Amino acid sequence: PLVGLAGDVSDGLPDLPAFDGAGDGPRLLVICLTAGGRSEERYRATFLDGVDAVLRDVAARGWAPERALFVSSTGAMGHAQNGDAWVDETSSDAADTPTGRVLAEAEQNFLAGLPVGTRGIVVRPSGLYGPGREWFIDQVRAGNLADPDRMTNRIHRDDAAAVVVHLLTVSAEADELYLLTDDA
Repeated sequence: PLVGLAGDVSDGLPDLPAFDGAGDGPRLLVICLTAGGRSEERYRATFLDGVDAVLRDVAARGWAPERALFVSSTGAMGHAQNGDAWVDETSSDAADTPTGRVLAEAEQNFLAGLPVGTRGIVVRPSGLYGPGREWFIDQVRAGNLADPDRMTNRIHRDDAAAVVVHLLTVSAEADELYLLTDDA
């Protein structure tokens, strides 16, 4: 079964239930955090210090999950990729905002800090929409856009969650990085 836990990871993992099955820890690990603000300071505390605290705690418990997945953001990439509006997993990681640079650093720290034998996967969803995340869609519907020709990439939160589950459970070996966005 999947067990979801909420907590402040800056001090390590919250109290965890006992795990049933082989091994002493979880087979799969997902780190999905929110900074609670868009400042560089909040991002550093959450995505650098928080991820580091989780990985220290995983190591201290002697866990080595088969797969670990970190939910980042397309914000870890620059807005302009050599003047080209199209990006993919092979595009450079030239984040052009302080928070984007923090996310890119957190991704690298996550991959480098995993236990030996754990397959690390980073997903970068584009702007999430869905229940509780409809502000941008409401602005479009109301015609309240300063730049109506602007390109934006979005993914429904249920689709993003389905990709996470798929990447954790697919029998084929997963790649290290995936960009997540709707196709329309």
